[in-house]
Amino acid sequence: LATGARRLCPLLPCAATRPRRRARTARCAASVVSATAAAEAPPAAMTLETRKLGWSDEQVCAVALGCMTFGVQNDEAESHAIIDEYIRRCGRAGVLDAAEMYPVPSADKRWHPGRTEEILGTYFQKHPEQRGKCLVATKVMGFSPGSETAGNRKLTLGTGGARQESGLPSLEPGRLDRESVLEACEASLKRLQLETIDLYQVHWPDRYVPAFGAFGYNVAKERPDSVPIKETVGAMKTLLDEGKIKYYGLSNESPFGLMQWCAAADTLGCPRPVSVQNQYSLLLRVDEHHLAEAMSPSNLDI
Repeated sequence: LATGARRLCPLLPCAATRPRRRARTARCAASVVSATAAAEAPPAAMTLETRKLGWSDEQVCAVALGCMTFGVQNDEAESHAIIDEYIRRCGRAGVLDAAEMYPVPSADKRWHPGRTEEILGTYFQKHPEQRGKCLVATKVMGFSPGSETAGNRKLTLGTGGARQESGLPSLEPGRLDRESVLEACEASLKRLQLETIDLYQVHWPDRYVPAFGAFGYNVAKERPDSVPIKETVGAMKTLLDEGKIKYYGLSNESPFGLMQWCAAADTLGCPRPVSVQNQYSLLLRVDEHHLAEAMSPSNLDI
């Protein structure tokens, strides 16, 4: 901006000969200097909008911090600096969103499942005073015939597991049965170095759904051996009762699936899911037609 002032001011005609033009030039330069000083000063904390988290009483920032790049595109120091700035700007209602499979992309040679959660864990160990300012959310993976993420759970907990020649965890099936969900949560808690996960989300269903850019339901892809939603809800209820999670939510879920989750929760005497995190952007707005009615405050309030 200062360079711009030097270039702009000579363009004012007769600035050196006419007092009025000289005064205008001075005001222009002063304005640019003032703008330069403002630009160099650290930005003031922004007042960001907060919203109620589903049916809960939690007020959270409308702008969550997706942490999926922590551990590949951002190293630990950069990631901690990003969290610091995010908390400074959103105050005491931040949301840090992770997953047991993060970071991405998994094709990067630096990738290792669980690294994002580890970075969040070291952050809160260094800055315990920040824990109360953020809702920590993470996810358990859904169906996969073989995944390093599922194989990483026992390695994290020290209960077994193995590694491939590449150093990555061995491939293990990813399912949403009771045992897998409980094990995954324990591993996430250990990596996060926390006693409670605020929002524990199912990353994608165990049954077939068209997700991750797929559109149109293909009946031929249905899996008859899918884990019943009721079993997964039962695992969430156990985690809630034990205080290991505060709320649970869904991700990459359909209206049919959401209704099945709520029905199963009601049957088991378990709280319903509090949130649904689906793909949604300026270009992808499908849920405005499909999920919006079910999630309305006058209906499921999610």
